[in-house]
Amino acid sequence: MERRVTVHLNKLVANNVARDMKDKGQNPTIRALDNDEYAQALLQKMLEEVNELIAEPASSKELAQVLLVIEEYAKHRGLLLADLDRLVKQCRADKGGFDERQYVETIELNPDDPWLDYFRADDRYTIE
Repeated sequence: MERRVTVHLNKLVANNVARDMKDKGQNPTIRALDNDEYAQALLQKMLEEVNELIAEPASSKELAQVLLVIEEYAKHRGLLLADLDRLVKQCRADKGGFDERQYVETIELNPDDPWLDYFRADDRYTIE
């Protein structure tokens, strides 16, 4: 008999995934996360799902997975979906939506503009 191969996943999985692994003859090692670990794992899962959506932008399933993780994270933080919906509406009222498709390529700032420190501190931005 061949020696089994161990794969280190180290990631949060949906409730039915471990059971499905067992049903397939796989042998997962599972532990329950504490609150801090769970919050961090949900954020990592959110990144994973967003990256999968980027890889498959037409996938409604991947979009639903992103929303599922967001809902779980909100619930973990004590927010009800109604609370989250209210906050989304408030964000939309404050900043607007994205339906106008405005994409800022550059912005010219005065040297004393406080936003300049913000942009300098983030390596996503190039400053000339």
